[in-house]
Amino acid sequence: MKHTRKPSTVWIIFLILFISMALMVVSGEVMIRIARQELETRALETTKAEIGHISDALYAQLTSIQTENTEILNNESVLALAMRSSILDSYEMVSYKSAIMKLMRTKIAQTNIATRAQLYIPTVHTIITPQKAVEVSDQELRELLSIVTAFPNGLYYTEDEIGFWSASPLIYNPAAAPNSRIMMNGIPRSALREMLDAYTQPIGCQLVLTFDSVVLASSQGALLDESVLGSSDEDVRMIQSGIHAYYVIRARHAFSSLSIIAVLPVDSVMRNIYRLQGMMKIWELISLLIIGLAAMAYYRVVCAPLKRISAKMHQIGDGDLSVRMGPEKTAELENVRRTFNGMAERLHQLIDREYKSRLLAASAEKKALQYQITPHFLYNTYFQLRNLIRLEENEQAGHLADLMGNYLRYIVHQDDPCATLAEELEHARNYAEIQRMRFGDRIDVIYDMAAGGWQKLVVPRLLVQPLIENAFGHGLKNMENGIVRLRVQTTETETEISVEDNGETLDDETLSRLRRVLQEGDSREGGGIALANIHRRLQLHFGPAGRLECSRSELGGLRAVIVIPAGETYFAHGRGAGVATK
Repeated sequence: MKHTRKPSTVWIIFLILFISMALMVVSGEVMIRIARQELETRALETTKAEIGHISDALYAQLTSIQTENTEILNNESVLALAMRSSILDSYEMVSYKSAIMKLMRTKIAQTNIATRAQLYIPTVHTIITPQKAVEVSDQELRELLSIVTAFPNGLYYTEDEIGFWSASPLIYNPAAAPNSRIMMNGIPRSALREMLDAYTQPIGCQLVLTFDSVVLASSQGALLDESVLGSSDEDVRMIQSGIHAYYVIRARHAFSSLSIIAVLPVDSVMRNIYRLQGMMKIWELISLLIIGLAAMAYYRVVCAPLKRISAKMHQIGDGDLSVRMGPEKTAELENVRRTFNGMAERLHQLIDREYKSRLLAASAEKKALQYQITPHFLYNTYFQLRNLIRLEENEQAGHLADLMGNYLRYIVHQDDPCATLAEELEHARNYAEIQRMRFGDRIDVIYDMAAGGWQKLVVPRLLVQPLIENAFGHGLKNMENGIVRLRVQTTETETEISVEDNGETLDDETLSRLRRVLQEGDSREGGGIALANIHRRLQLHFGPAGRLECSRSELGGLRAVIVIPAGETYFAHGRGAGVATK
């Protein structure tokens, strides 16, 4: 039977691509010819609209300063100083001045540009700035009034700054200026220049701010001399400078003599049209090469990555879990890469978590033997037991011996790194009782165990006892009437075991250091099993939701909280202790 040769999908794709590109080139030329005339007309209108938006935004920022002046002048604290200064005592005067300084700082912070503000109140003969309120000198008053009289329109400019001033009552006669409240808000020329530079970046033009044909500020990268710009009142004109032509567009402020002048090269306005023409010409030249390059791209983008993925999968199958795929060039292969790497990472984490959990548990037990059963602790317990026997306190001596036996039996248990929460808390209670018998009436241990099924929760060993040890050894050291409270609380989402004391030695620096230890995982600080070790073991056993938190207790000392997430897999079913099946 004769088999008909089937066409290759690749060649069909290439043929469709070639026909599409040919049609695109032809239609592109026709469209460019038609669109050029329309675009040339609209390009300048669009540019004028952009300059209009820029001028509106800039005017809004500038006029907001004038609005702030009016709000400050009409503030109740300003009015109180202006109208009732004669009946105010010194405390009220200081309070109102402080309120005005705070208001001025708030207004300046709300402004997008840096401003320098000062308020003159004639009734108290004081100039108030955001930082201070001082009695005005004659020289300062003359400088202030000279600006007001020289610039009656409310906008002033000096060599270093440009600003706005407002007065209340309004000044109709310069001779009455010393009797008005005057608020001045200045903008450094450098800040105004930076603001103009920020507006010029998107469209690549030169912006000039003028007032009555006087140039106030200009953005960097000047295209034309500033003296040429202010010599005409036309809103749109073209200036030829050498071989370059420029559009000069003026946007006037509706209520003042401010103007924004934008200078744009004609080439920049028309650059989109020129760029489109150039791109289409280049596209016509390279279109014939695309077919050949497509075959190479198909191999490199599809075939080669599939071969690499297959090789990586074989390596995973051989047991090398460190294998990872690098970034891919297409979204589909990138999804495959993320899925592959995620699978390999989860496998690696599962194996690593179990290994680290057992290794850390063993290390914790070793540290418990090295640090918790210190000679000091053993000596104290031994001498206490000896004294009880000598005093013939046989019942207490027997009780202490039982507690110490239970304590030692729990911490040297090597068969299982985990226990039920009931067993862990019983061990913590044994330790607390030994310490309580040692300290006598100096320290009281309070147990607050909420009802619930938390007793069968499976947890790593030696979590709670180090926290109680920390309370006795650090929080309540050399303290009378000490309190240690062990509390268990349960919710629908988690179980909390907290140990807190009423120690007086916990300062903010110590609390910050403890939290930093938990965050950075540095287990070299602290006594007993380090807090970072407990935090890390909780996360290895319960995942990210398991953690140790430190805060200040309502009793006054440290409050350390072990947080265990809710989950059926964390319970021991029909057994005393053991590793939870997860």
